[in-house]
Amino acid sequence: MDTGAYAAFYPPAVLSQFFPSPPIRTDIGLPVPDLVRLYLGDGKLTLRQQTMPDVTSLTLNSNNIPLAETTKPYVANAPQPFASFEGGWPLFKNFPFGYVANNVKWFAAEGIPLTPFDDVGRENPFSLMRVQAKSKSNNAILASVDTVVPVSGDINCKGCHLPAPYGNGLGTKRLSNPLIPSDDPMYGHTINWVSEEWAADVNTLRAHDLMHGTSLYSGYDHNTGAATHPVVCQSCHYTPALDLAQAGPQQAGGLTQTMHQSMSRVMHNGHGNLKDKASGLPLFPTMPAPNSSLRANSGPNPINAFTQATLGASCYQCHPGERSQCLRGAMFSEAGAVCQDCHGQMKQIGDDFSRNLPTGSFILASDYFKNPATPRVPWAHEPTCGSCHTGDAVSNMASSAGAIPASDHIRLLQAYLSSDPKATPILPTNMRFAEPRVSSGPAAGSPQLFRLSVDTHGGVFCEGCHGATHAEWPVHNAAANDNVEAVQLQGHAGKIVECGVCHTGTLGATLSGPHGMHPVGNDGNSARWADGHGDFAEGSGGVAACKSCHGAKGEGTPLAKVAVDRPNLPCEGGSSCRGERITLTAGTLVSCGLCHRNPVH
Repeated sequence: MDTGAYAAFYPPAVLSQFFPSPPIRTDIGLPVPDLVRLYLGDGKLTLRQQTMPDVTSLTLNSNNIPLAETTKPYVANAPQPFASFEGGWPLFKNFPFGYVANNVKWFAAEGIPLTPFDDVGRENPFSLMRVQAKSKSNNAILASVDTVVPVSGDINCKGCHLPAPYGNGLGTKRLSNPLIPSDDPMYGHTINWVSEEWAADVNTLRAHDLMHGTSLYSGYDHNTGAATHPVVCQSCHYTPALDLAQAGPQQAGGLTQTMHQSMSRVMHNGHGNLKDKASGLPLFPTMPAPNSSLRANSGPNPINAFTQATLGASCYQCHPGERSQCLRGAMFSEAGAVCQDCHGQMKQIGDDFSRNLPTGSFILASDYFKNPATPRVPWAHEPTCGSCHTGDAVSNMASSAGAIPASDHIRLLQAYLSSDPKATPILPTNMRFAEPRVSSGPAAGSPQLFRLSVDTHGGVFCEGCHGATHAEWPVHNAAANDNVEAVQLQGHAGKIVECGVCHTGTLGATLSGPHGMHPVGNDGNSARWADGHGDFAEGSGGVAACKSCHGAKGEGTPLAKVAVDRPNLPCEGGSSCRGERITLTAGTLVSCGLCHRNPVH
């Protein structure tokens, strides 16, 4: 593993201790700081690594530095332990916008070395890994689930940084002799698009040198194609994504981040300002608002051809991508949301905390969500679920000025107000579907990131029921690896709604579930609720609580949508029955008059 380009991101001479040469370390990840110990413990910086399942033995010294390693590639599939268990997790705690996510109580395996290719060379950005909980006493397997660990090399720099016919050549006009894929010494011995991106990378470095007076390009080995001096863009252009120790922009040890704008700004703002000389239009097109007629689609797929093409010509030029389709979850395939609907347009994303550089300073403040003058910090300030899911059927922000509501007038189609030039994520007042707010410190009142958010129902992670960011269940491809976890847990794709996944037996008439939900499940929970909810509504519960999901008039809303067929439910006499047991089919919007007289109307 060539770690030279990443050495600057660690204290001097540290990375070389983990990757001495010789011996060569394989299938072991970059060392990751123990942030809990660093920021919530004794303040000492310690590092740890994760290994792939072909590592059959690993000997460490007292500083977690490998002394010996045994691997059996293509043969072994040995379970690997999670490196740590963390009760709380700091997110840039020492900065004004930072906080501690309390009660995460997770096992962490950070920095697993992955590639988007399987053992026979097929591209697979959504690999499955089996996670097992084992007994401490006898090592017996207590629980097991298969989950996606995504990784992708799907980037399309070649679109502009290769000459025709490989790209449009717009990024090579300054070069006298731009490289093409066949210049790669490994051409024909690797996948074609790898050679294409190799040539595009070389052309990009050469163009950067010409435009900015740098000396980044240093040539390459004509036998392997490896760079003489590998370049990591983030050495100059800071990104929180590679700031593993959460230390902020640095100016030492090969890093010159305090002198330059962030990686997010130079990419989003820099490319967002480019225009086609012939038409005068942005080279990377602007996505129309979700209520634009250009994005309308009368068919079952909410993403029409125009929207898909615009996405491919903008975000998918750099983010994975045309092949990976990383935006693949329910927000995309069912709600029709695309990147810009949540994050804003390219120049809005690029208008970040480094906008005053190189002549000024970074802008760090705690009030991003409330102060129009405070810019975003990439990876720390992100849209939230509550920005579109601003409440329930009787209390939401669908009628707010500048909001773009969905047809149900419950959800929003855009996570920020149309009148907001910086596309600040909306903060709802109704917290039913919102991430928890930071409770203390300078950032108090700001929403936590979705991936760090825990529900009040038993401390379950939001991701535990809904799936990962950009891959919310169900993923539109029924055979997708992302859906495997939900199917294993509850027997069908989609967000986790079956109470039996975590609970045994029936739970009675209660609204104590996630988001104030009543018990659901074909294990008797749906039937028992249907049998007993009348007494609940007529008693202390009252029908007011029903309105939140079933509608102000009990008419049925998407919040009361049946996930899978629910058999053997009582029906006293409503629009669908006359005193019998019935099956409510998947997709039904349950109204209060469906099985009995509507007490809400």
